[in-house]
Amino acid sequence: MLLDPAKLADAAKGYVGALPLDDPRASPLFGIPSDLPPILIQVGSEEVLLDDARRYAVDARKAGAPITLELWQGMHHVFQLDVKTLASSRRALDRAAAFLRSGR
Repeated sequence: MLLDPAKLADAAKGYVGALPLDDPRASPLFGIPSDLPPILIQVGSEEVLLDDARRYAVDARKAGAPITLELWQGMHHVFQLDVKTLASSRRALDRAAAFLRSGR
């Protein structure tokens, strides 16, 4: 597993120091601004942060942000980096480029 939940929890505590873990300065999940630009979220179905990606998409949409959430079946954390061996990686990056070009 690329990201271990226990190690992530320890890293989060080290990152926030004395702040509570749900402080908006520690995570965008806890302080979504109302003036966000269009956002594309690409997340793999095997991503340890999948629930966070879904939650952010729902909450940002509620805050008025135009959100496109793409769920990539069987893909792992930052699967887009594996362009040499995964056709899905290349397609995801092509879709991200098209999203940026569209100016949504």
